Amino acid sequence: MQALVVTEGGGFVSCRSPRYQPPLNLSAASALELVLEGDGRRYKLALAPADLAGKLADFLPGGLRWVRDFDTNSAGITRVRIPFSELQPTLRANPVGLPLRFDPSRIAQIQILHSRFAEDGSENKGFRPGPLKLVLQKLEALP
Repeated sequence: MQALVVTEGGGFVSCRSPRYQPPLNLSAASALELVLEGDGRRYKLALAPADLAGKLADFLPGGLRWVRDFDTNSAGITRVRIPFSELQPTLRANPVGLPLRFDPSRIAQIQILHSRFAEDGSENKGFRPGPLKLVLQKLEALP
């Protein structure tokens, strides 16, 4: 992912997978591991569910996403392990206050973002203007 981040009038940069048909089944996994060449920025992993909550949220722009923030090193490789138990439900960068349960057996899409907002809705302290470059070398489901 390469971009020029503009903070005035901007809010995020992202890349995402195509929608999985059928949904991706990661029920045998408990976490995802990302191996990245980063730039020292704070990013967010977002998983779109294909379950009922995800389908209802599709009527809202952005839809429901299960997210987790992560940092990258400014040089070299960054390994990030994101347990499914740490994912937080959000709608358009706002935490969802409903008792939802993440279902790893029905993932519709995977997305990586550099967003003005953190997973809890607060300001992302690592969000800044300028060139951005993030290389995803590997994305693996872990037992």
